[in-house]
Amino acid sequence: MKVTQPRPSLPVTQPTTPAAPPPPIDVKAPADAFGPAAPARLLPTATPAATGVGTITSDRTTWVREGASGATVSDLQQKLKDAGFDPGPIDGKFGAKTREALLKFQQSKGIGVDGIVGPETRAALLGEPLPPKPTPSGGEAPSGPSGPSGPVAPGGPSGAAASGLEAVALKKHGPEFVQKVKEMSARLGVRPEWMLAVMQNESGMDPWRKNPNGGATGLIQFMPATAKALGTTTDALAKMSATEQLTYVEKFYSSFKGRMKSGSDMYLATFWPAAVGKGDDYKIGGAEVAKANPAFDLNKDGQITAGEFREYYQKRFPNMAGGAPAPSSGPSSSSGGKTDFNVAQAEAAVRKNTARNTQFTMEEIKRDPDAFLKTVVQVDGLAKTSNDATSCGPTSMLMGMIAGRPESIQELASKLVDANGNVTPAGQKLFGPDANSGLLKECVKRIRDGKFSAADVTFMAEGLYASTGSPSGGTNANDLIALRSAITSLGVSVPRMELQQFGSADGGLGHWRVGVNGKQYNPWPDKKGQASIISGPSGLADGASDGVKWTNREKLYLDDNMVMRNVYSITTKDTPTSAGRTWAVTDDPPLFIARYDRQPDGSFKRSELNMARMQQVADGKVTMDDANKVFTDIPARSVS
Repeated sequence: MKVTQPRPSLPVTQPTTPAAPPPPIDVKAPADAFGPAAPARLLPTATPAATGVGTITSDRTTWVREGASGATVSDLQQKLKDAGFDPGPIDGKFGAKTREALLKFQQSKGIGVDGIVGPETRAALLGEPLPPKPTPSGGEAPSGPSGPSGPVAPGGPSGAAASGLEAVALKKHGPEFVQKVKEMSARLGVRPEWMLAVMQNESGMDPWRKNPNGGATGLIQFMPATAKALGTTTDALAKMSATEQLTYVEKFYSSFKGRMKSGSDMYLATFWPAAVGKGDDYKIGGAEVAKANPAFDLNKDGQITAGEFREYYQKRFPNMAGGAPAPSSGPSSSSGGKTDFNVAQAEAAVRKNTARNTQFTMEEIKRDPDAFLKTVVQVDGLAKTSNDATSCGPTSMLMGMIAGRPESIQELASKLVDANGNVTPAGQKLFGPDANSGLLKECVKRIRDGKFSAADVTFMAEGLYASTGSPSGGTNANDLIALRSAITSLGVSVPRMELQQFGSADGGLGHWRVGVNGKQYNPWPDKKGQASIISGPSGLADGASDGVKWTNREKLYLDDNMVMRNVYSITTKDTPTSAGRTWAVTDDPPLFIARYDRQPDGSFKRSELNMARMQQVADGKVTMDDANKVFTDIPARSVS
């Protein structure tokens, strides 16, 4: 499952008047996993405009955060230093010191404090006007922080109230924060807008907000004793980004799971936990509480009751206070390939699937790959989830290798660990920070020896994701192309496969699957903790049912030496030069068809690009320079 947040895609500019391109060349695109593709009309590649590579300016289409490195980070560090915020040495490494300086810079500018260089922060660093604030349809976004005495009151219908709060959250903290709120809400069985309303009312969604009276800190104003009970401190919370702090928000509310039937219930859990589920006559504290929170004491008798609190909430949030049923966690799971992306449920289902621990010999897998692959999933079944929630890309690639040529995964394992189970230099590079994991080494050693389980494949995929995933989370097309090239550079011939990404058209959560030999394999577990295997073209259409209003975003046709990348959905959301327009189509031809050829050094160079459909859908408002910022050449990953 992807990705909390893929890199923002395509800034749109007014077209210039380019020189007439050479005549198009007819090229036959490779057949996909479900049948022959139509001929593609490929336009020769234009030369990218000089944009000052390695600067914050040139990286307008990326999000820069902790863990990144290179010239862009050096430029960021210098700009922070020039602004009076010490990032430590100008070494091109985005570490804790740089992040601390960036957080302070963001706070000083009154922009989203998340430790990430997105469009708003980039504009502030460059001294440019801030990107326009998103305006929700049907109602204005709530304005400004406020305490209980002056809360924000979203107006309009419930959808407008929710979109208004979401717009504020996007403005302050970006799409990763909003997506995490939605995922947490699904696990807790509440509506995301209920949670956002509490955070806006308590702190203005400011993770650093501290109440001088009592020391309440952060998004939902954690009291010192509450923070201690959650395993942290208010000082530690104040050093976290908003997205990081959400972990403790969820931990706090988890004890009320199933008891928060309305927005007022959720707010009561925050303000006076003992009042949750109590009748309207229940008295909340005494005169001191009423004096400190006069907005809740509606009859001004010096006492707040649960009924008064609910009435207050009803007036302030008229479309969110009622007991409407909590949202489902997404489309229900089924053997037909639909997924719900509820991590807790997926982990529990996988733990019950004991067949995933059964070891198969290579000969058994070659006789019936699907019998093995039906228990290969990206979720590991451990109580504490980390990489498996977003490692669908590498898991899909390993599934494709097994489906197309089972020996290839054994050959890869033999390059990553030696006969004694020690990680090789190549393994150190491909597994990155997970290279010293004892569990990972044992799993890869079993694959190397030719008798292994589906669980072993899951852990190997997690190890590959540790060094492959984007800094923003998840894996994008370039990450998977680079991983494929790295595997090829080790002398392992990987079978041809089609990687398919489905997701929301606005660039949010997405999910990779793989097509091989006319079948589609989905690594996210269904209710039985198994992968889904679908034969024929229905598999492609079914992928869109992973999420509400999802679409096929991309297809990658991968060979050892060539890649065809078909892009069906483009978003300009949160890019500095656009108004946030989204283009999405689900029918052929795709918006873009790009071809990449592998070079002797392992890099992939884009050789051709067809953007005729994109121009048609966008009324000609996309230039070749715009496209060059998205379809860049892909550097080699040296692992030998």
